[in-house]
Amino acid sequence: MIGEKKLSRYMTLSFSSVVALFLAIAPVLDPYIVAEISAGFTLRVNDVFAVTLGIIGFLKNYKIDRHSGFLIYWCLFMAVISLFGILGSLGKNGISFFAAYKNIIIWTVYSFLIMYLWKVPCREKFLNCVTVIGIVCSMVIILQFICGHLNINFWDGRISIFQLSKYDGWAGYIDRNTFDIRPCGIFQEPSYCGIYLLVALTYCLKKNKYFMVGLFGISLILTTSLVGILGAVIVMLYYMLFSNDRVSKKYKWIMLLGIIILFAFFTISQNSAIQSLLQYVTRRLSNITSDLQAERMGSTKWRLLGNIYLFSGYNLWQKLFGMGANQYASHFRVVNYSNNIINIILNYGIIGFLGFIFLLKRLFDRVEKENHIYFIIMLLIFLVDQQWFNWFFFYLLSACVLKSETDSNIKQR
Repeated sequence: MIGEKKLSRYMTLSFSSVVALFLAIAPVLDPYIVAEISAGFTLRVNDVFAVTLGIIGFLKNYKIDRHSGFLIYWCLFMAVISLFGILGSLGKNGISFFAAYKNIIIWTVYSFLIMYLWKVPCREKFLNCVTVIGIVCSMVIILQFICGHLNINFWDGRISIFQLSKYDGWAGYIDRNTFDIRPCGIFQEPSYCGIYLLVALTYCLKKNKYFMVGLFGISLILTTSLVGILGAVIVMLYYMLFSNDRVSKKYKWIMLLGIIILFAFFTISQNSAIQSLLQYVTRRLSNITSDLQAERMGSTKWRLLGNIYLFSGYNLWQKLFGMGANQYASHFRVVNYSNNIINIILNYGIIGFLGFIFLLKRLFDRVEKENHIYFIIMLLIFLVDQQWFNWFFFYLLSACVLKSETDSNIKQR
């Protein structure tokens, strides 16, 4: 009997470790596939792991958990709103009931799988895995930056044993258009790297791991990802203003920022590569306003405004309920790319947008107070990027909702 309990505890520990590692590494593996099954379906590497671990989780405890299964209710909401949207757009070119609900069904399947993973208490293990992967990524970023400026060939971060889907590309650490050095670490592009490292930086900041905070902060600057840099500043300010730590610790953060700023000013005059990097970041920041006002759809305009101009062409019904999941792009024959907020408005209309605000508020209320900063990071990404029911989306949510191993042990006692 004792032996069975020890074996059960060991198996639980092992499963939680595997789940934690998978949730942490899934964004890295996101673009890789096993095979193209057909024109409309691709089997990804993450799909194999998610299905396998999800089935194990189901066999361990098949019940739907309200804390971990909230995405299922999100999908139900999208299904209902999409029905209204499609009914109000029947006969329009490109509107397809089948295409809309195919997406929702796939998202629902992922929601069930991720629920069984989130039911496993593995928060600390997940964040520790994120930290380790972040360290590896940061070392690659630094080497990419150095080798790029020295004209030395170096690994672009792509795992060559895996295949990319036909819809995915690899940016590499040298911009193909401008030839600027923009390290991407082990991710497709610098912005994805910035999203990932934000969670790692936040966790290390909470744990007072100053060296790691500095490493991730420098790495974010080297990627020139505005999302990553802006996110890091927001995280720092959040802890200075709202942290429960003693005032002396807040002064440490201020001193740390001061040292980084002094280091930056010093290196500007000493190193042309660093000077070029900071000038590139400054130029991108100063060009945001002009990019938004320009007629050409540049990267900044895509991320912040996307296809929002199409909303003015909606009739009253469509403005209220949208056109259904992923339908506006087919109807208007445009690229389905923008940030999550714009896509929600175009797909589900004003009623859908208000519904999602309510769902996000419910999610925020369920997130532990000490983890609110992760929720803020997620909202930032929603405002500037399209991460929707992919593994970066699940990664950001995992940092918000994963249960602590400690809390689980207390409940068991």
